[in-house]
Amino acid sequence: TVTGERAALALETDWTCTGGRITLQNGGLLHSNRYTMTLKAGELTMADGYLYGDTFVLWSHGTATATLRGYGWVDNMATFDNCGRVTADGQGVARVLDFSGVSVATHSLDNPGHWGWYAVNRGELKLPARKVPTLTYNLPWSGRLTWGDEDNTLINSASAYLSMARIPSGVSRTIGLSLLAPDTKGLVGIPGQVLGVWRFAAPETMTMNQAYVTFRFDASALDAENWTSSDYEAYIRVFQNVDGQWIDVTDWVDDWYAETVYIGSLSTFAVSAVPEPATAALLGLGLAALAAQRRRRTGR
Repeated sequence: TVTGERAALALETDWTCTGGRITLQNGGLLHSNRYTMTLKAGELTMADGYLYGDTFVLWSHGTATATLRGYGWVDNMATFDNCGRVTADGQGVARVLDFSGVSVATHSLDNPGHWGWYAVNRGELKLPARKVPTLTYNLPWSGRLTWGDEDNTLINSASAYLSMARIPSGVSRTIGLSLLAPDTKGLVGIPGQVLGVWRFAAPETMTMNQAYVTFRFDASALDAENWTSSDYEAYIRVFQNVDGQWIDVTDWVDDWYAETVYIGSLSTFAVSAVPEPATAALLGLGLAALAAQRRRRTGR
């Protein structure tokens, strides 16, 4: 446990902690300098803690998942290797787990399906920020940016293709993306069962012709439904908050990804099951009963 604003643990070599628990609280700092820190099948808890350094590896092993949970700052870091679960836990209060100062988020092992980024209990997880590249003469840029994972396979990572993005000279070219806990204050009126909420922070002066966004949403809440691919296509929707209204902007969906149609701005988005699974099941039973009744009438 490292606690207090003047408390710090600085590493002078590569370091691996296996199956242990690390706590950073009340300003406590863990700093790897230019070395690699590896937390193997252990847990790191933060409560206003700081994690700095060159490379940090969450390394799950077998059935034991490495975890980082809480609120605080992960900053001045070249690479965060997320082979586990990172959870922003506000503990019932609006608190932030800030990864925006991490240069690269990746995973060196194949994701078994549950590794990724999460936000609960009014927590907000700021994913590593991305910059729109600068072209000669500040020409418009078109291309794909990713948040939370370069190949967009970690849970709740996202990517966006921007077409002809323009940002005036002298203005920050950084686009941030936060994962929000569904119980975040002010998130009202989202249809259906909410599976994920993301909020972009783009320069106010940025313009673009259009964009489309892809979310790697968490479908684990639907495991008991035994949905087929056609069920996901029918019931999973992407909504964008436009002037306080949740607008359906769904293009295509499967059991991992949900993608928007071409949109004109980046704001707050939600992926939901609509109607909620229980409602969909009742609707299905009702339709089946109606069909059976019609068959009986036809047979008379």
